[in-house]
Amino acid sequence: MWPLVDVRRFTPSDLPAAAALLAARPNAHPLAAPFSAADEITALLDAGAAGWVADGGYAIGAIDADGAWLQYAGHAARDAATYRHLYRAIARDWVEAGARRHCVVMPDGDPVAGPAFADLAFGREHVFALAPVADQPDDPSPDVEVRVATPEDYDALLPMFANVARHLTEAPVFAPRPASYYERLPDEFREDLALARTTYLVARVDGRAVGFSVWEPMPQRILVPEGAYALSHMSVVPEMRGRGVGHAMTLAGLAQARERGVTVLWCDWRLTNMSAEPHWRRYGWTPYLVRMTRRIEPDPD
Repeated sequence: MWPLVDVRRFTPSDLPAAAALLAARPNAHPLAAPFSAADEITALLDAGAAGWVADGGYAIGAIDADGAWLQYAGHAARDAATYRHLYRAIARDWVEAGARRHCVVMPDGDPVAGPAFADLAFGREHVFALAPVADQPDDPSPDVEVRVATPEDYDALLPMFANVARHLTEAPVFAPRPASYYERLPDEFREDLALARTTYLVARVDGRAVGFSVWEPMPQRILVPEGAYALSHMSVVPEMRGRGVGHAMTLAGLAQARERGVTVLWCDWRLTNMSAEPHWRRYGWTPYLVRMTRRIEPDPD
């Protein structure tokens, strides 16, 4: 039986209590960086987030083009009952505003939020992971050449830009993109390839480009240590998967990270992407955050 919990609109005067709850929430990942709970909640409020508060919990979120979000700093509660009542209140706001995809980001394995949102019909969908650069495998893949790409490689890489998006439309991910997404890809990758901060690696077998990966300094993000290096994209042509191409590009990215003095790597993936998950975990990436998602069915005609 779920006890009743009184909730009310979150106001700036609720910030100290909310910050104390957020700071007390466990996060067991050994590579996670410390943060200021009050500063993170304030940043959400300054960006337009709004929500609800109760004795022992709060939930403040925002709506964007991808749905409605409770980010890591946007929620904390002492017990599942409080979470359930807070979600009922904020979900009503979201659906009235037209948002029917609801996302909540929390520490992986959160003992309170995880079960609470699972009981609210949320499912684990996406993870954000950290890995140490040290003690990574260094056995090269035979017959795979990897080098840093240049703008002159654009034409060779162009057919591969949509591979990941197409792969994610398949079972069991089923995450299709609109046609406009594919139309934007060529220009977006052309601009990204020209950026000084990004490093594109191209993999070749018998002189043919068969894959590429993108590595870059990780922008500032809660819990991510300063100076982390991100693997933001990797693509291998379908007929070459399982031939060590991704392994070779990952090792080359690790080598670049070591040369730059990087100690922590960042990556993310969908849990339903059964091809990717074993690969990333092989190199020590372990989730520090998980995104749980709920999709609300449209009203019947």
